[in-house]
Amino acid sequence: MREVAGEGAEVFVNLSNDGYFGRSAAREQHLLLARMRAVENRRWLLRSTNDGITVSIDPQGRIWDRFAPLQRTVGRLRFGWETTKTPYTRAGDWFAWLCLAVGLVSAVWELMPRRSASPL
Repeated sequence: MREVAGEGAEVFVNLSNDGYFGRSAAREQHLLLARMRAVENRRWLLRSTNDGITVSIDPQGRIWDRFAPLQRTVGRLRFGWETTKTPYTRAGDWFAWLCLAVGLVSAVWELMPRRSASPL
């Protein structure tokens, strides 16, 4: 999604088959992931599901319209068009990779044996 936002996408549309989740909490977890995509790219996201949670999500991750799961529904979802690019949209995952590298170096540093100072 970061790449299509970088190429000029102004709104995201997410079609999802949540039927295989059954009646588990996975529907809500799937929705949380969609909200993160909207926030990290600062785009409206329209999410349509076959039996999950159909919503419109604003660029700050807030849900504006929400249809009940497991019901046939027809309706309108509010949304807007966005063109701004977030640092994540422009630069990608470099910050996450940098954090991973710093963490690994720190862990290796802590595991290295230390020489104790010799008494005089």
